[in-house]
Amino acid sequence: MWKGSSFEKLYRLLAPDVVRQTGKLALVGVLATVVAIGEKAPLLLVVPLFDRVLFPHAAGEAESANIALNAFNNAFGGVQAWVSDLVFGVGGGATDDDQKLAALWTVAALVVALTVLNALAQYTLTLLSRFVALRMVIDLRQRIARHIIGLSMRYHGERQFGDVLSRMSSDVTQTLQAVNLTLKDLTQQPLQLAGALIVALVVAPLPTLVVVLGLPLVIVPIAQLGRRVRKRSTKSLASLGASVEVLTQVFTGIRTVKAFRAEERELARYREVNENYLRIALRMVRAVATIEAATTLFSYLGFAAVLVVAGYATIKHGLFSSASGMATFFAGIGTIYTHVKRITTAVNQVQESAGAADRLQAILDQHQDIRERTDAQPIRSLGAGLKFEAVSFTYPAQAQPALVDFTLHVRPGETLALVGASGAGKSTTVDLIARFIDVTDGRIAVDGHDLRDLKLD
Repeated sequence: MWKGSSFEKLYRLLAPDVVRQTGKLALVGVLATVVAIGEKAPLLLVVPLFDRVLFPHAAGEAESANIALNAFNNAFGGVQAWVSDLVFGVGGGATDDDQKLAALWTVAALVVALTVLNALAQYTLTLLSRFVALRMVIDLRQRIARHIIGLSMRYHGERQFGDVLSRMSSDVTQTLQAVNLTLKDLTQQPLQLAGALIVALVVAPLPTLVVVLGLPLVIVPIAQLGRRVRKRSTKSLASLGASVEVLTQVFTGIRTVKAFRAEERELARYREVNENYLRIALRMVRAVATIEAATTLFSYLGFAAVLVVAGYATIKHGLFSSASGMATFFAGIGTIYTHVKRITTAVNQVQESAGAADRLQAILDQHQDIRERTDAQPIRSLGAGLKFEAVSFTYPAQAQPALVDFTLHVRPGETLALVGASGAGKSTTVDLIARFIDVTDGRIAVDGHDLRDLKLD
């Protein structure tokens, strides 16, 4: 499930940056756990507050006649008893109004303490997670820029500047959004979902088991739909890169555009690529909308099913012995939908960023074909001059070679003009001398030394 997923692609892209932030990422996980516990812990104080303080007589009125059901529910009864004893003392309760008020203040103080702790943890979590995300993405942008600059002119001659610019701007921005979501919602929300299930499990194990068994019915279809989002995000970003390329060409050649009164023609071309981008993007939007609608549908259907099961079991078998238990249970599972929806939304957005991660990784996967050898030698003068010895060169994207068996000897002090029609190989010849590109066959020598054996400096 992990391999080939959006998260695997995102990790592959950011792996060098993740390693440098390991300590901070571990702290993010700890803080997310603290926040999840802090948000759900007050719910466990509701049952003892109702049963031992506010309505002590109502707590024991409803008893189940089903022995198996009682045994199943009592398996987690020790947790509730432990919380009650922690708050009110072993076997304690409240018999008069003064004791009830004292217990009420005790519970309120605990809730306030948990809230303050949770707020501090949430503040630190948000601050740290956003810092880590920004740091990693800035490092990624720097790493990509260094890699692009290190690539040969062969790569730069084949790429469209607008597409590269789009990858460095919009694709990196989408990657930042995915990292933010991963460090916040996709770390915090699953823990809060687990916390809500634990609270519900302590109060009412059997209905909670129904909820847990029903979660795959929501998750599996959504995961299947997520593949559509991932596939269409790459096409959408490629189309966006094409629109940026058209606009780049217009602005860099604005003098020519104006000289030939071609403004409307270029605007029409720009409109065409934007309309194409809109069509492709809407396909992805439809997939996202389907996922969100499915999440809402399945979540509320599941809630209705749990409501029926819990209500039936309470009426027929006394599942809940008190109103406080039922209220706490539904308060716990009531937040499950919110957590599932946020997780789904975050996963969708990470799926959308998969195309961005693919496009950025494609740049980093480009082989640096002009490399300085470890034993490269320096050279201080032209010596006997510059020689092309049966040099041939073919650009990868072209069937016809740019140079074929080209031989030339230029001595120091000579002036040479290269004359020829467009495409005759003039620029290619100069690029080969500067070693922006390397020969396909033959060699270029300086004072008898192959250029490839010399230091790039």
